[in-house]
Amino acid sequence: HIQNGQARKNIMLSSFFWGYICFQIGAGQLAKNYGPKLFLGGTTCIGSIFCLLIPVFGSVFGYGGVIACRVITGMSQGFIFPCVHNLLSAWAPTQDRAKISTFAYADILVRTPTPWKAIFTSLPFWAILVAHCGQNWGFWTLFTEIPSYMQNILNFNIASYIVGTALSRTLVTKSCTEPDSGLLNS
Repeated sequence: HIQNGQARKNIMLSSFFWGYICFQIGAGQLAKNYGPKLFLGGTTCIGSIFCLLIPVFGSVFGYGGVIACRVITGMSQGFIFPCVHNLLSAWAPTQDRAKISTFAYADILVRTPTPWKAIFTSLPFWAILVAHCGQNWGFWTLFTEIPSYMQNILNFNIASYIVGTALSRTLVTKSCTEPDSGLLNS
């Protein structure tokens, strides 16, 4: 029974990524064709709403309800990087684009026009690749396991945490996509 519970937990945690990968390519094209602001704001709101609905869907629909919420949350989050790429290409001045992109994606490996042979025979490249993969593995492991740790070890009420997280994400997205909304000046 414990193994079955662990397997269900793992499926629920991974279900976010099933949705996340779906729109990585298409979202970039949609943002390019129709503008990223509405997609970024809309999908962040959708993700926040379904994050809030996880306890409700879990109570009403059980295991499948939690998975459905996490897949939809992942689908909505799949729009973020492509939309931010598009925003940066449109809003950042050309001469500052590299600095702003580095600030926005501090943990993303930056492309260089180095020939492939030089790349694959470079020890610094392999060190950066291993460090980057390790950082991503650690980040996503923490991202998916922290709720379980907080609930089971720290006895933290996850439902109250989800409300605050969803609200803060919505406000940050609104202030980033609508700079004149007044949220940054408050």
